[in-house]
Formats: sequence, C-alpha cells, structure tokens
Amino acid sequence: MEEKPEKKIIRETVKDRMTARHVLKRLALTCCLALVFGVVASLTFVLTRPWWEKEEPTQPTDPIVIFDDSTAAETPEPSSEAVSEPDEPSEPGSEISGIWSEIKPSVQAAVNDGLQQITEKDAYYGARRLVVQKVSSSIVNITVRSEEQSWLNQSVSSSGEYFGVIIAVAGDEVLLLAPSDVTTESGSVYASFGSAQLAAEVRGADREYGIAILSVRLSDIPESFGEPVPVEFGVSSYTQQGFPVIALGAPAVRPGSSAYGLVTYIDPNVSASDYNIRIIQTDITAPDGSRGFLVNSAGEMIGWLTTGFSEYTVEGCAAAVSIADLKYSIETISNGGIPAKLGITGQTVTQAVAGSEGLPVGVYVTGREPAAAADMAGVLSGDVITAVDGEEIVTYSALGKLINSHQPGDQIALTVMRSNRGEWQKLILEAVLGSR
Repeated sequence: MEEKPEKKIIRETVKDRMTARHVLKRLALTCCLALVFGVVASLTFVLTRPWWEKEEPTQPTDPIVIFDDSTAAETPEPSSEAVSEPDEPSEPGSEISGIWSEIKPSVQAAVNDGLQQITEKDAYYGARRLVVQKVSSSIVNITVRSEEQSWLNQSVSSSGEYFGVIIAVAGDEVLLLAPSDVTTESGSVYASFGSAQLAAEVRGADREYGIAILSVRLSDIPESFGEPVPVEFGVSSYTQQGFPVIALGAPAVRPGSSAYGLVTYIDPNVSASDYNIRIIQTDITAPDGSRGFLVNSAGEMIGWLTTGFSEYTVEGCAAAVSIADLKYSIETISNGGIPAKLGITGQTVTQAVAGSEGLPVGVYVTGREPAAAADMAGVLSGDVITAVDGEEIVTYSALGKLINSHQPGDQIALTVMRSNRGEWQKLILEAVLGSR
C-alpha cells in the first residue's frame, strides 16, 4: 500500500530577534523622513504663496472716543471762537487731548457740584451737632436712689438713671423738667451738675403727659459748672410736616442719647383729658423705655415725648405732645400749684353741626375717666356741656382753659344737656375738680 505524503498547513520560520541596534536604525530613519517632509512643506508654502495669498490694503485703526460725537452739536462749546484745523499732522494722543478740552468744563462742573453737595451735607450735619451741643448744656443727669432691707435684713441700695432739662432760674432755685418716672420710685432724687450730685426737690408731676418739675438750690451748684442755661422754648405751632427735628434726653433709653429725624405728620386735634392737644409724629426710632423731648433746628424745645395716645401715633416711632399744650401744667407746677382735672374727653359742637345733627351748641362728651370729677358728678357720655358756673362754653378748648383757671378741690356747676327720648333736658351738676 502506497503512503500518502503528509500535508503541512502552518509553516513557521524563526527569525532573528530585534536588537537595540535595529531599533536605533529605525528611529534614525524616521527622523530623516520627518526632516525631509518639513523641508518640502516649507518650500511648497513659499513657492505657492503669491498665488493663494491676496494682500488687502490695511485700514487705519479707529480713534479713541470718550463720548458720542453725534451729541457734540447739542453741547455748547466752551468758547465762541471757531477752532481751526491743524495744518500739520497731529501728534499721537492729540485726539484725546482735543476731546478732553471739550468735556473738561462739564467734568469740572460735575466735580464742583459733587464737592458742593458734600460741603452742604457736612454743613448740615455739623449744624445738627452744634444744636445738640447747645441744648446739651441745659441737660443734667437725674438719679433716684433708694435703700431697702432684704429678707436677710441687709441693706440693699438701688438707683434709677434719668435726665432733666433746665427750664428756669428763679431766685435761688433752678427748675428742671424731667420724666414723671422720677416720682414713681421711692427714694431720694439727685441732680448732677458736673461732678457734683445735688439733692433735688420734687415740685409736682402731671403723669398724664409724663412730666415732673424738680428744683435745685442755685447756691449749691459749684462754680466749676458755670451758670445754668435754661433751654429755649419754641413755637410748636410753627412746626410742619417735613421739618427736621432732634430728640434729646433719652430717646435711645440711655440718658444723654440723641436721635435725628423728620416730622412725618401732625395731628392738631387729639382728644385728651379736658382739652385737645397737638401730637407731633416723627420717623425717629423709639424703643420701649424711650424718654425725651424734641427740639427744632434752632435748638428750641417744641415737644415732649409721650408713650400715651397710641391710637394716634405710630408704634415704634417717637411722638411728642406739643410744648404749648404743656404750658399750663409746667407753669402751674413750677409755681407750686397742682393742675386741676375734670376728667372728660369731648368734641366741639359748632353751630353748623348743631343745626344738621339737632344737638345743642357746646362740648359733646365722648368719654369720661372712671372716678374722676365728671364721673362722680354724674356726667354721662353723650351729654353736652353748655356752661360752667353760668359761663357759656362753645368749644372744647374753652372748657379746658376754664378748668385750668381753677385749683383741685374747687367746686364748679356744670350745665349739661341730656337727651331723653328725643328731647334735650337741662341739668345742673356739681363737680369737685380733681388733680392730674
């Protein structure tokens, strides 16, 4: 049997392994080829450049412009003389210099205006500082000291800090206007004149408006303090909305603080006890415990800060009772008297209102204070007071002035008209005036 030849599918040939010499040869060959390619590419770029590159004429760069030239026609020239064109080419930067010469007057005017505003603002705040310094010379610190026994039978001292304003020097007395809080604490009251703390006498208080009058002996004030300077009182009726005001005393609770603001509105007819008062509302922030007074830009006192009459004031902002409405209480207490009080709130019934509403002319009683003189006399809300002691009363302010002419304890006869089933009946009620 004949044998078939063996078929070979895969043939392998063993070659020599790659040596370091072979690697260096190939690397050198690659570098030579890269160099030849670079030379050929450069020659091709240089030779073909005239055909593919078309040179465009260069355009001059735009000049630097500070503002739009289109507005130059609307802007007046600083000089009436015509500006001639230069014969020779301008130096570099001459365009900027020309534009600067045109706008320089406007820029200088703007700078001067800004400086003027800064100067005016500094002058405004400087004037306010001078007002504060002026009025502060009339303000003294008030301290109320008290001694108490603890449950361990030990003596415990406490003190309250307030402020006082010098309002008058009469003989050997210096009178101070202070918050009525000084009279609510039990203890001795002292007023500081420089480094000296002097005993102060409480003359009296009107707690409805939060004021008290203190007195200190002039002869006790040390010479180093100087002569006491009373504060000046202004005409509060001149104060209008938008006027600048300064709060002094303790508007930020701490005695000696100050605050600035504007009058936001004025309510001239706030119904208070026995007469209308004028409320001056400001935008000055008034935290709880704020006390003090308002002065105008001339340093004149125009109002006393109040925490009452919340229905007429803005919460959190300082409001003051016109100083003119406190004149009666201040003068009465300063002269050793006590302000009298009837204890009603009311509105004026004019002839026009009387005719249209069918009411008697006089003072319509809108409210009465419990246990006050009017309440004890039998006056009711809705009554109309037409006379006091036979003297006709036609306005609420006239009633207040008449009450102010009396002393607490005085007995007065009130002529009252009271509606009874559609008819007005005349009553005579006896009232004994109380005190504020």
